[in-house]
Amino acid sequence: MAYKGYSASITDAGATQIVASNTDRTKATIKNTGTKTVYLGSDNSVTSSNGFPLLVNTTLEDTSTVTSWYGRCAVGESSTIKAEEQDLVGVN
Repeated sequence: MAYKGYSASITDAGATQIVASNTDRTKATIKNTGTKTVYLGSDNSVTSSNGFPLLVNTTLEDTSTVTSWYGRCAVGESSTIKAEEQDLVGVN
């Protein structure tokens, strides 16, 4: 199995891609390490109104999709996330 780690600053200026679509992915883990809620969605239209709220210091583990994950904060807010992907690349 191969692991890839990411970190990103999430703002209210537009959706930020956290994890790209990956058909080999077996798990994506996204943790809100910042001080504000991050709203998650599967495309760049995510907002604080339609996104899944990832509260401060909480983690989302996705083992059922291979789509992209995007994040955005509410107006006037920003936060940080850390993400890790596990995929089948490198499996013999």
